[in-house]
Amino acid sequence: MSAYSPYATPKLDGNRVALRGRIYPDQHKRAHEAAQRHGLSLSDYLGALIDRDNGLPNKLDDANQEALPISRMAS
Repeated sequence: MSAYSPYATPKLDGNRVALRGRIYPDQHKRAHEAAQRHGLSLSDYLGALIDRDNGLPNKLDDANQEALPISRMAS
């Protein structure tokens, strides 16, 4: 039997869920500093990393993206 339970949506706090876990102090410091560099809260930074890891648009890669250029079609 697996030690992990099947996923169930946890209780929502607004439109978000609480995330709880433990990391090493040096990891926490690096994550906090990285979040600040991107102008994000730590929770938004972690969410962006999760989205990036799953190949989704995220606040890290798309933060400064300008409008996409329109390609000119050959006439």
